Amino acid sequence: MKITERTKFVYIITSNNALEVRFIQDIAHCALFLTFNKGVKNEDQVVISDIPKENLVNILNFFEGFEVITSSGIYDYIKDVDCDNLFVISSCHGSMYGIDAKQTIRPHHITEAIKQNSHLTNCVALFGQCYAGIFNHLDTSSQGKKIV
Repeated sequence: MKITERTKFVYIITSNNALEVRFIQDIAHCALFLTFNKGVKNEDQVVISDIPKENLVNILNFFEGFEVITSSGIYDYIKDVDCDNLFVISSCHGSMYGIDAKQTIRPHHITEAIKQNSHLTNCVALFGQCYAGIFNHLDTSSQGKKIV
């Protein structure tokens, strides 16, 4: 999948308790790696986090120009985002129920939101948390979409 002007990025750094700084740093490194010198604008990158944006920026000002959405808004964002290509990247804790957040991010709900998005052609999801393998057991087939 080629990164074009119709590519968006969703970075998940959530926690039900205290968010570990290492997860924030991991996402910043990932964002730099994926977008550096590729013309990706800040408005094409969204952070899913349950800590307020000002707290996130105080930890790492790299995220100053990014929109921050709470974990409860992730499904609607993914379902409605207008882009051809979507990267969803997670770095936080997980369990057999999904990604750790104030409102647990469920694998099935993320998959369904991707499938329901009428704009998407390609989606790459990179999950780095414990129990990330549960995402491998979901049906990601969707007519007209490539979901990896």
